[in-house]
Amino acid sequence: MDAIWTLHVVLPSGRSCEVKLSKQCTVLELKVAAQRLLNQNLLKLLYAGTLLDASAQLSSLGSLHGETLNAVVQVVQITATREAFALWCHEGGLITWGHPGCGGLLPLELRPLQRVRRVVASFHTFAAIVGEGEVVTWGYGRCAPPEPILDCVEVCASGAAFAAQRRTGEVVTWGEADFGGDSSQVETELREVVRLQASEGAFAAVCGAERRVVAWGHPDFGGVTPLEAMQPVKEVTCLCASEAAFAAVCGRGRVVTWGHPHFGGDSGAVAAQLTSVRHVVATCAAFCALRHDGSLVAWGVSTCGGTLPSPAPTGVASLAASNAAFAAVTERGVVTWGISGGGGDSSRVQPELYDVLHVVASARAFCALRRDGAETWSVCGSSRSGGLTTRSWATCSQHVLRSGNTWSDE
Repeated sequence: MDAIWTLHVVLPSGRSCEVKLSKQCTVLELKVAAQRLLNQNLLKLLYAGTLLDASAQLSSLGSLHGETLNAVVQVVQITATREAFALWCHEGGLITWGHPGCGGLLPLELRPLQRVRRVVASFHTFAAIVGEGEVVTWGYGRCAPPEPILDCVEVCASGAAFAAQRRTGEVVTWGEADFGGDSSQVETELREVVRLQASEGAFAAVCGAERRVVAWGHPDFGGVTPLEAMQPVKEVTCLCASEAAFAAVCGRGRVVTWGHPHFGGDSGAVAAQLTSVRHVVATCAAFCALRHDGSLVAWGVSTCGGTLPSPAPTGVASLAASNAAFAAVTERGVVTWGISGGGGDSSRVQPELYDVLHVVASARAFCALRRDGAETWSVCGSSRSGGLTTRSWATCSQHVLRSGNTWSDE
């Protein structure tokens, strides 16, 4: 008779369960049992800091009887072209739907697509990093890279082009030249790249030990490398993009912006306030900077969050952005502003927005995690983008999150 092992599975929140099963069972069977007992989907299991292979037999992992395993909840993410969607989990599978010509139908030769690490979308094409770093594309014209990329660590999309960062720090670009698909003019500068960012018509990279900015693509979308006092912008700690502009936080908290002025590329009106900045986030047409003293500075299109609410939030701990609104976690609660359908109006759920630890955003909604337990969330915004109020962690953990448009050292 097979020995029965007792294992303890613990979530980061501290919630746990006890699972009893044969040592001949697989990690997948253990995972399914734990998910049922915890009422929590999409778990990954770790033992001694190592991610367990779902197909492995428990007995092959040594004596786990009486041991404690950590469970991590996978966040489902959604990415969209103009007429199709891709739903995916990190290191998991992928589902697509929508217009076949815009990526809604995964080509037969790519099915099933497993071990997905990242998915990005241009207007009509998807690109994904799978396995150990292979880049695959599907959608309009496939928009395939000029050469096979097998060592990719990051991929980024503008409206009609892609940029992939290799492990060596080199960058490969493809797609429409006017959208940043041709980086030949800055090829010699694109070395030791540590981060890529994109607007709808251009790319920007943080390069080298100096963390200097290099940009390419359409000038009206930020495709011209910015200068500060006639020198390259360096010491970049945060890089952010709206639809047609970029903002970089540099040494000592300075902020440099470039691109289309109507989309936040011109921060001259608030330049005197942009000091000691910690972090910057962006909607489609506005930016908001969080300073070290907890105050905020906003600029860009007012309706998309470019004008702070009155009174302006103070004591801000963290900041999030959907495509059309901002949410600030303050000492007194959560403050939102911008387009109401994008999460800018949180009045309906304000009674629930207390003791908030963290806020995340989808394209048109926000989700807030409260301090009083892992099972309490509040959401505001468009229901089609996840904007529903719920008290079910299992439901809310599957809240779809957009790919971020901000990178920071924090």
